[in-house]
Amino acid sequence: VLFRSLILLILVFIPLFAEDYKLGRGLSLYSANDLELTLGGHLSIKAKNDENSIGIENAALMFYGSYTKYFSFLAEYGNENLYLYEDNKNNYEELEVHRLYGDIHLDEALNVKLGRFLTPIGIYNPTYINALRWTNIRPLVTLEFFPDIITGAQLHGQIGTDFEYSLFTQLQDKEESSISKIPVSEFSGGEVRYLFGLNSKVALNYGQYKSNTFKEVCKFGGANTLVEFDNDELSVEILYKKGEWTDLSNNMTSWNDLSWYTQYVHNLTGPHYLAARVGQKIREGNGVGSWDERNGVVGYIYRPLSALSYKAEYRHFVRTGAKAFTSDQLHLSFSVLF
Repeated sequence: VLFRSLILLILVFIPLFAEDYKLGRGLSLYSANDLELTLGGHLSIKAKNDENSIGIENAALMFYGSYTKYFSFLAEYGNENLYLYEDNKNNYEELEVHRLYGDIHLDEALNVKLGRFLTPIGIYNPTYINALRWTNIRPLVTLEFFPDIITGAQLHGQIGTDFEYSLFTQLQDKEESSISKIPVSEFSGGEVRYLFGLNSKVALNYGQYKSNTFKEVCKFGGANTLVEFDNDELSVEILYKKGEWTDLSNNMTSWNDLSWYTQYVHNLTGPHYLAARVGQKIREGNGVGSWDERNGVVGYIYRPLSALSYKAEYRHFVRTGAKAFTSDQLHLSFSVLF
């Protein structure tokens, strides 16, 4: 509890340490002799009506910097679900080293990242900090398809003006990350992106891994696109995953998952935005059950600064097939990048 309180105090008072501090850019600790050191952090607080809960999520301290143009690094200490008050109970998650990596910049087309970093697949997963996301409600396509964080090596870069790539492989077995909770081995994959406009892209990706918990062998692949229209934004992600495993009776069990979402963000005026998203996740299983999950999200976002946002979001969720249920949720959140 002491460490959690200390993190929150540092996050709150970072802006007071320097007169020239700007929100979202961190606090410069040192800048000389080709060495840059910066202290920053992020914090997100969310309340939900269906469970009468309020919690601190997606919160951490970050220490990052660079040495010459050839090397940069980041160390992040925190957790996705730091604290949750629900059903008159206080729930805490242990703090962890969420990210810790060094990035060697050989040239624009070839960079080597080593350590613990975000899995570079899709649009939503690499946009890790809630203050930079249009919605704090995770799409179904980002849940249980692949580990959101990997400890390993990544090659990445930009080829010419039109293409980007990221290739990664796991170097540490039994990976377990804050959101996906999928301990895996032999995880590898990549994504290739075609760039057009200032921030628009279309991408194809692929990956595979073995689950250490269920002895699953999983392969997944998909596509995504992000298109900007003036101050509006359209994003689409789709993933297909095939898994199989052999149970204790030596029987083969298999399943297929298909998930997608489409999201549109419209700028009303100034810092006021509206967001709408529809999505689906279908499982067809042999021996594990089948189901169909669908949800829709509408939200209002007030973003006075790029590093600060307030969100009010409504989510309708329906699951048919195995363990069917329906839910309606109202999410209120505050997110900031220091």
